Amino acid sequence: MNLLALRRDVLLPILELLTQRDATQLARVNRAAHNLAMPSVLSRVSLGQRDDAAYWNPNAAIQRVTSFTSLVLKDADVCGHHIKSLTLHCVIFSQRGLEHLPLLEEAMRCLTNLRELAIARTGTTLKHFPALVEVVAGYEKLEYLKLQDVDAHTTPLLARMTSRPREIFLEDVDHPFVFDCLRPHSGTLEVFRLVSSRGALPPPNGDAWDRVHTLELSNWRVYPPVASLSHAFPHVLLLSIQATRFGRSPTEPASSQPFVWQSIDILELHRTSLNLVSPARVLRVGDLDGDDQLTPNFLHYAQPVVLGLDVYSEDYWMPALLEPSGRGLQRLQYLSITRVNGMIFSGEDHKFYNRTSGGYDRRRSIIDTLGKLAGLQVPLRAISFGPQDALPTSMESMASFVAGLFPTIEFVGFGHYEYRRFLPVFVPSKWYRVGRARSEEDGLIAQAVNPVETARITRYLEELGRSPSQ
Repeated sequence: MNLLALRRDVLLPILELLTQRDATQLARVNRAAHNLAMPSVLSRVSLGQRDDAAYWNPNAAIQRVTSFTSLVLKDADVCGHHIKSLTLHCVIFSQRGLEHLPLLEEAMRCLTNLRELAIARTGTTLKHFPALVEVVAGYEKLEYLKLQDVDAHTTPLLARMTSRPREIFLEDVDHPFVFDCLRPHSGTLEVFRLVSSRGALPPPNGDAWDRVHTLELSNWRVYPPVASLSHAFPHVLLLSIQATRFGRSPTEPASSQPFVWQSIDILELHRTSLNLVSPARVLRVGDLDGDDQLTPNFLHYAQPVVLGLDVYSEDYWMPALLEPSGRGLQRLQYLSITRVNGMIFSGEDHKFYNRTSGGYDRRRSIIDTLGKLAGLQVPLRAISFGPQDALPTSMESMASFVAGLFPTIEFVGFGHYEYRRFLPVFVPSKWYRVGRARSEEDGLIAQAVNPVETARITRYLEELGRSPSQ
C-alpha cells in the first residue's frame, strides 16, 4: 500500500513523529511527499555553523544562507507561514558572508509567523548586521527569544520589540544587567533565564513582572540582588540560582538580611546559599563549599517535602539538617541523594578531595548519614540514590537495608543525574517497592517495580505536597 495514499488527517500525526532529518528525506521522494513534508522541514531553520562544530567550514555555512534566502524569496508566503523557529550562528557574518546580508535581511522580513529566535554572538552579529535590530523589532509573534554574548548595545533591542515573548534567555552578558529593558514585557513574560552574567543592578522599586513563574540565574560571578528580585518577581514558582565556582566574589548569605519569597514552590541552589525565611516544597541543593554553607535555620523555614542533596557537600548541609533537632525535616517525604556510588554503600571510609583545605580528607559511609536522619524520625515515603554502579542483586539488598532504617519508606530508587537548566537533577531509572511482612522473621521485601511504572512513580513523588491550586 502506498503510504501517501492515506488520508491527510492520518498522515499529519505520523509526520509529527518524524525528526526534521527524516522529514527532509521524505520530502525528496516525490512531489506529493515534498508538499506533505516541507512544513516539517521548514519548521526549524538553523543558519551558519555552531562554534563547537567538529570542523570549520564557512563555505558550507554561506551556501546554506544562500539556499535559505533563495527558498524564502521564491515563495515568501509559504515559507513565511511554515518557518516558526530560526537560529543564527555567527559564522555567517564572516567577511566572506557580508555580501549576502541584504538578501538575508529581505528573507527574514518575510518570516511573519516566526515564534522562536536564537542569535549567537549577538554583539558581533549586530555590529556587522545592524539592520537585524529593525527586523527583530518588527516581528509580532515571537514567543521565545535567546541572545548569546550580550553586550551593552544589545539589551536595548528588548525594549524596541513589537513582540512580547513569554520566554527570554540571555547568556554571557558582559556587563551588569539592567532589568529596565524587560519593562515592556511585564505583561507577557513567564520565563526569564540570565546565564553567565557579570552581575545585575537591583530592579527599580515599583517594577514587577507578575507573570514570571520561572527565574534562572546561572553562573553568576557576583552575588545577585536576590532580596530585591523577590519584590520584582513576586509570583515565581521555580527559582534556580547557580554561582560560578571560580572568579566570583565571596557570598555571605549568613550575614545578609533575611528575606521572604512566599511564592516559591521549587528552589534550586548550586554553589549558593540564601538567607530565605519562607517555605519551598521542593529544595535541591547542589555542590556547596565553605562560603555557601546552609544557615542553621534554613531548613526550618523551608520545610521541604522533596529534598535533593549532593553527598559530596555533606559537611556543608549536614549541620542544617541536624540543627536545631531536625525541625526542618518534619514535612520531608522524598529524599534524593545524588553522586552516590557503590563504594559509599560499602560501609568503609574512603578519601575525597576537600576544595576548601586543598587536601584529602576521610569521608565516612553514607550509611552513617542515613542513620543520623533515621534518628530524627523523618517521615520518608521514598529515597533515591544516584548514580551508582551496583548489580541488581545488591540494589535489592540496599533497598531492604535502607527501608529498615525508615519504617515509613514505600519506595527506594536508583539511577543517574543529568543536567537540566545547568543543574544536576536526579533521574531515577529503577524503583523498588518495599513490602513489610506480617512477622519480624519474614523481614522486609524489596521488589523491583515494572519499568513502565518508573516515570509514573517519579512524577508522583515529585508532586508530593503540591496543593491543588499550584
